[in-house]
Order: sequence, then C-alpha cells, then structure tokens
Amino acid sequence: MSLANKITKFRKEKGLGIDELAELSGVPKGTLAKISAGLTLNPTLETVRAIAYALGRTLDDFIDTADTEKTAQGEMTLNGFDHALLDMTKEYSQEQKAQFLENAKIFDNSLKWKEQQGGE
Repeated sequence: MSLANKITKFRKEKGLGIDELAELSGVPKGTLAKISAGLTLNPTLETVRAIAYALGRTLDDFIDTADTEKTAQGEMTLNGFDHALLDMTKEYSQEQKAQFLENAKIFDNSLKWKEQQGGE
C-alpha cells in the first residue's frame, strides 16, 4: 500500500479531514493534499513523522518493511525501511548526508549501549 493510501486510510480511521490533520500535524494543507494524492512521492522524514504522530501511528506504519535477510553469499540485503531512508537522502547535500550518517551512528551506539546495560 502506498504512503498516500496509508495516510488516507489512517486519517479516515481517526475521522479526520485534511484540514484537521493539517492542524494537528503542523503540515500545510496543500502539502498533505499533494502527498495524499500521490503527487509528492518523497516527503521529508520530518513531515511523515509529524503526520504519524498526529494520527497516533509510528513511522513503521507508513513504510513497508521486510526483515533484513542475508543472501547466500552472506551479504546483508536492505529492508523496506532502509530503502525508504536511502530514497529520502538521495537529494541531500554531502553535508546533510554526513550529518545523517553521524546521527545514525549515534543512534546505533545508543542502542548497543542499552543492550549492554540490559535495557530494552
């Protein structure tokens, strides 16, 4: 199911119109309308996050994810979420890509530290 269809589905489940979702999410009505119509195919992560939060959903609810698997050669394949992240970053400047990767490393290190401490 496309991002546009998911937003429409979750918005209707909440009984919200585009105007109300725009107000709750802080995303301009015109932007929401374009995304919902499938005219904007690569909204920013911040936009999707704001929409997800307003609808009481997570980012995973909007991105088709598949388990990361190892190929027969032992190489890791990308899951749907990884592909979505790569698609969103393809138009980033080199500086933005470097910052994104730095943030990802910090997040990964944080998760590893929590695991070592016995946390979730």
